[in-house]
Amino acid sequence: MGAWGGCWGIHNPKKHPIKFCKKKRQEWQQARGAEGAKQRQTGQSLQTQWQSIQTQLAYKRATSYLANPNQVGYEDYSYDEALTDLQEAIKGGNADALVALGDMYFNAQGVAQDDAKAFDYYTQAASKKVVSAYARLAHMYVFGAGTKQDTKKALEYANLAVQGQNMPAHLTLAIMYINGIGVPENGDKAREHLNIACKGNVKQACQVLDVIGQ
Repeated sequence: MGAWGGCWGIHNPKKHPIKFCKKKRQEWQQARGAEGAKQRQTGQSLQTQWQSIQTQLAYKRATSYLANPNQVGYEDYSYDEALTDLQEAIKGGNADALVALGDMYFNAQGVAQDDAKAFDYYTQAASKKVVSAYARLAHMYVFGAGTKQDTKKALEYANLAVQGQNMPAHLTLAIMYINGIGVPENGDKAREHLNIACKGNVKQACQVLDVIGQ
């Protein structure tokens, strides 16, 4: 039978055969259209999944290298490639890559040190609710790095970071309480935040505790 499902065959009604065939043809076209749409959706879904995988791989490759450029397996990798990978990850929607790229400029890893650029990338990441970006912005607002000093915003971002279980933010709050930056000097609160940060493996917090005493 043909594509019309045997329109002219034994199943064809004796009355109004033309109308019947048109109906069968429409049903066939609709079925083919639905099948094509489903195939396109499947193809788009697979492409999206593939792009997501590539984005994650680019991010992991770059951040792993930045954490230890001398590790085995990265002999042919470079800061330029890390920069490119992070930019590609950002294009793919990875908000954490914004923080990593900001860190490159803040720490001068393969690029000229630029607090303003770092601040911009951290701000973009914070707008996407990346907790580590809150902590970095708190630090920058405390010291006026890459932006004007703003202790109110520093406290706001530090508290947001702490709510997100970010340990370095506790160190920033401790510094604020030790020096009375945006808050009254308070040794007890400073030690409280330092102890939390130290237990969270923030080495600098442990070092400060060794100096001022727990």
